[in-house]
Amino acid sequence: MKKIILLMPLLQFINLSYCQDNDRSDALAAMQKKEYATAEMKFKSYLSKNPEDDATKTTLVVVLINESKIDEAMKTLDEIDTKKSSSITAEVNFLMSKCYLLRNDKATAMKFLNESVQNGARSYYIQRMKNDKTFEPVLNDASYPSIEEKILKNTYPCMYDPNINELAFFVGYWNVFVSNDGGKNYTTKVAVDSVIRSMGGCSIIEYFNMMPPNNFQGRSFTFYDSTAKKVRHNWAGSGGDIYNYEVINSGPNMVQLLAINKTATGTHQRKFTMTFNPADSTLHQHIENSFDEGKTWNPAWDALFVKKEKD
Repeated sequence: MKKIILLMPLLQFINLSYCQDNDRSDALAAMQKKEYATAEMKFKSYLSKNPEDDATKTTLVVVLINESKIDEAMKTLDEIDTKKSSSITAEVNFLMSKCYLLRNDKATAMKFLNESVQNGARSYYIQRMKNDKTFEPVLNDASYPSIEEKILKNTYPCMYDPNINELAFFVGYWNVFVSNDGGKNYTTKVAVDSVIRSMGGCSIIEYFNMMPPNNFQGRSFTFYDSTAKKVRHNWAGSGGDIYNYEVINSGPNMVQLLAINKTATGTHQRKFTMTFNPADSTLHQHIENSFDEGKTWNPAWDALFVKKEKD
């Protein structure tokens, strides 16, 4: 009997939690069916037991806006603690912008939209605006292109980072040629190379493949290390050649990297230079090795990369 009494509070807690979650699930289901009155009732029931759930409050605001209860929607937004999270702040300001547009106050709406962007509004806000006729005055405003660019910078910061973009010219699809006459002409095709940006542009990934019968392959991964404030280019070849390069020099359409490996016989330095010629979309790669602390350098790779269409 004592055990049953002790279990009762736990069972009551589990039952209360289930009901709370059930209210929210029911509200979301009603919202999808556009049964906004039911959704409002269920959201308010859930929030009466979970008053700190600001994310759900913003969803309630969407319901209130759809019911044309703009004053109540704005009052609910004012009650949200925007100091907790920048993403919540971005959403609150975005919804406030919509409320002011519905009140035909474009100037104040633009103010709140810009505050949403400053708090990290991301690319899905662009789609929300384009799919909502309420935002037509914003989309038609002369300042909108700059607003969209700022949103894209929030979403894909690396695409606008000059550090990783030092190697932007390397991105593409290439036929790789070497010279048989001391670098005068590069006519012998030896490889193909595919160099792509990852989603968001925070890394550059290379897929290098020698032509048959040579079955050598190499892969590289390039990124900006914001902690060390260096661009790193990590190479791994199928022959076991592993090099972790860092950019040591760069300029317009040019970058020079250095890798230092400790070996059984001493230090191996490997200097890797890439120079891009935008006039003919070619890229010259030149690699040198030093085994005497950089006093002398010996050529290891000299190739011309010619841009091609994707296969």
